[in-house]
Amino acid sequence: MSSDLIGAVAGLLGLCLGSGATLLAARTTARASEKQAAAQQAQAVAAYRAALDSAREQVRAATAGQALAARRPVYAAFLRSAHTLADAVHTYVMDPSSETEPYLRAFDKARAAHADLELEGPEELAALGARVVNEAIAVRERGSGYASLLLAWGKVSALVESPAPGAMELGLAIERDLRAVQSASRRLPEGWRGRARELWRRPDDPFAFRTRPGPGEDAEEPPSDELVAALHAALDRAAEGSMRTALTTGALAEDDVWRLYWAATQWPEEDPATHVRALLAPVRDAARAFARAARAALHAPAEGPGSRAD
Repeated sequence: MSSDLIGAVAGLLGLCLGSGATLLAARTTARASEKQAAAQQAQAVAAYRAALDSAREQVRAATAGQALAARRPVYAAFLRSAHTLADAVHTYVMDPSSETEPYLRAFDKARAAHADLELEGPEELAALGARVVNEAIAVRERGSGYASLLLAWGKVSALVESPAPGAMELGLAIERDLRAVQSASRRLPEGWRGRARELWRRPDDPFAFRTRPGPGEDAEEPPSDELVAALHAALDRAAEGSMRTALTTGALAEDDVWRLYWAATQWPEEDPATHVRALLAPVRDAARAFARAARAALHAPAEGPGSRAD
């Protein structure tokens, strides 16, 4: 092979190798550019998504803030109506001579405020509001049954405060005799107190004491004859003393006397007014529970029931 031919072949081979190296370098550079472009694109997508999430959060926060702002007056209106209703129930029960109309107005106002509360939500607060209204209904029904008893007790209190001659002395004597009945009744098992009183009231009735069941009676041992006798002695002293005077003078009616005997034996730990007043507590307790939940919803929305725009 001539030297010219060898040179030509070598030149051609060099040209081929050079072109291959150039193409390889170009391909490597293109791949690096593609990777860089992909990274830039991913970075741009991430930035876009972060901005979108931030915008959504701002909208969500603004919506939640608007919902809470709209709910605040609704919560406040219901809470005011709940307190008004509690006061009206108290007056209705504790003062049997009071008019019914104020209670009915307060009840209607509370129901209307609760309708707004149900509309605004959330359900947890609407349920607490319903509890206030329902407790008011239950308390009124329970308490109104003691209207005659409270009237009788009110007559005794009026005697103590009366400037009429002998009235205060009579009122204090009635209170003293009733306290003695309460003291004797406290020594009896709770389920047997009313039956012991009925035995005193109807001593010739063989079923007045031993065969009439009372609340919780099955779990309690019958009282001793001495304890029953002590209660009967206290009732005798009251009947022959202050109660007889009250009946004779017209300060109390016979029904008043029996109601006071009933209260002294059934509720020996306190006077009738104090006991009935305690029955009103569930209404105010329910109103306080609503106030606590509403405060949490308004001031700690991330944790309270009002954290979402329902």
